[in-house]
Amino acid sequence: MSTGYTIYLIHIEPRYKHAGHYLGICRNGRDVAERFKEHHEGRGAVLTQYARRAGCNLHLARVWFNCEFASERRMKGRSLVPLCPICKERALLAQRDRSKLSAAHTSIQRNKRNTAPVADGSRLPKPIRASLVRFGEVAAT
Repeated sequence: MSTGYTIYLIHIEPRYKHAGHYLGICRNGRDVAERFKEHHEGRGAVLTQYARRAGCNLHLARVWFNCEFASERRMKGRSLVPLCPICKERALLAQRDRSKLSAAHTSIQRNKRNTAPVADGSRLPKPIRASLVRFGEVAAT
């Protein structure tokens, strides 16, 4: 198999209908920057043309140099999200945000469960209930 091909991944933002990525190949030593410029100007592949007309932004997300021609076909046969560093970074940030929200929610729930004043003070820890009784905020039991 011949090598020397350059494969590139374009991230489409926002997604154009079903597509969030475009995978292309440069042959015969063609410059990736030139090819990406064609995509960006709406003169590239049909998908990127329609995405640009719809107002989507195109980002050159990743480039593989000195590849076999068949590599592009193998890559196109599956989801491109795992290959995209932009999507990976967003997934990592979303996961961090979810864990922060989950921790905050758990903390709020724990605080509600352990320290939320109840009309009669029955659910409060004894020292806190005693101090509230002393100040007249809850009834003595």
